[in-house]
Amino acid sequence: MVERNTRIKYNQIASVRPNDMDATNELVDTYVPAYDAATGKFTWVTAAETTTTIGSLINGADAKTTPVDADMVGLMDSAAANILKKLSWSNIKATLKTYFDTLYSTAVKATGAEIDTGTDDAKFATSKALQDSSIPKGVGNENPTNLLSNGDFEAWSAGTAVAPDGWALVGASGTVAREGTIIKVDTYSMAITRAGTNCYAYPLAYATPPKGYLYYRSRTVTAGCWVYATVADRARIIIQDGIAAGAGSSYHTGNSTWQWLTVTGTLPSNSIHLYLACEVNTGDTTAYFDGAMLVEGSSAFAFADKPMPEVNPTARGILTLEQGQIKFPATQSASADVNTLDDYEEGTWEAVITCATSGTVTLNASFDDCAYTKIGRVVHIRGYLVVSSVSSPVGDIRISLPFTQSPGGAFTQGAGSVIVANIDSSSVQDYNITFGQNVAYCRISETMNNASFDYVEGADLSGNEQFMFSADYIVE
Repeated sequence: MVERNTRIKYNQIASVRPNDMDATNELVDTYVPAYDAATGKFTWVTAAETTTTIGSLINGADAKTTPVDADMVGLMDSAAANILKKLSWSNIKATLKTYFDTLYSTAVKATGAEIDTGTDDAKFATSKALQDSSIPKGVGNENPTNLLSNGDFEAWSAGTAVAPDGWALVGASGTVAREGTIIKVDTYSMAITRAGTNCYAYPLAYATPPKGYLYYRSRTVTAGCWVYATVADRARIIIQDGIAAGAGSSYHTGNSTWQWLTVTGTLPSNSIHLYLACEVNTGDTTAYFDGAMLVEGSSAFAFADKPMPEVNPTARGILTLEQGQIKFPATQSASADVNTLDDYEEGTWEAVITCATSGTVTLNASFDDCAYTKIGRVVHIRGYLVVSSVSSPVGDIRISLPFTQSPGGAFTQGAGSVIVANIDSSSVQDYNITFGQNVAYCRISETMNNASFDYVEGADLSGNEQFMFSADYIVE
């Protein structure tokens, strides 16, 4: 800008307007004078933009909803002295794609052929791909509800080298095991190994599927299962009805891939059960099974878990379980309802005897295991303990319990029977197991001949004492 009080001749300024400069030669409106070295004259130029004026320009501009590749966005180039540059919408998209590709994997659609051969694990299936696959589709009023429990072979509560929950293995020398590497559905599959004789696995609830086996007489059912085998003509699935030999699927081709095998059959009018058998026969090998389905109708629907009932049934009369059990969760789901049974557990614990004040009591390792049964809030216990040795025991002796006693009122305390041997009982009339409140131990009480009450003390022990007890107590 020209210094204040500088004299400027009129012929040094191009396009001079009378009101463009005030008496002190300062900025008027949006113009300032600038010297042009090429002409040796001053001229009027627009004043430099500021963040305020640029913000006003953007705010006043027309809006555009959808940018196109040729549109430009201004930015400050930090790699070039912070000068203003333009960036196309096309380059913005390309840069963002390159960045996001490092964070997220590309979604790839499976084809119908990949679903058939089992090579679609890392892809997602579209409705068109499922339609293009050879897996039969639901038609008419067929029932797609899976009749099999644990058909995905995810539950193995009895161990990984025995049949999965709800299933059993038939066949001398055959073995079954949980497989965590060769899998098709979820985390595990079932591996069956033939050794000398044909073998198969079947669901234990075979005799009475949900509607009862009588319902399925003369009805059509379809089984389907993913099968993996390395040897041809060894692995297949069979529908068994207890009368005929059973309808079998085609055999796996042995090409070391997952194949979806299916079989449809109509049960005879005198069938006595219904189940799916996963079979390995003819030669010794291992085959893998996963995602087993058994449905009513002629279509083998893709695997789905057997639905769990989400109802609160109300019944009258006697509830009879022809097979199976009533299973409670490992962690109690406590209920405040006085008419609700919310827990059942059976087990053992290794008992320990301690002294209230000091010293130690050591039990014979062959006679320190005790058993318990917990039904709701009541714990039934029994055991046979033999003292091996003691070391300066002081105070009443305390036998550890599997669960802490209830902190409730006096009604939560109780007593049980105990037989005591090899201890001086000349002045004792009776012994009992007694319980307290909010503690995880019980004590042995003594009712003396003079009717006074006391507890067995550590000082009463010298080794080889025996305690056989049976009692129950309440937990919270």
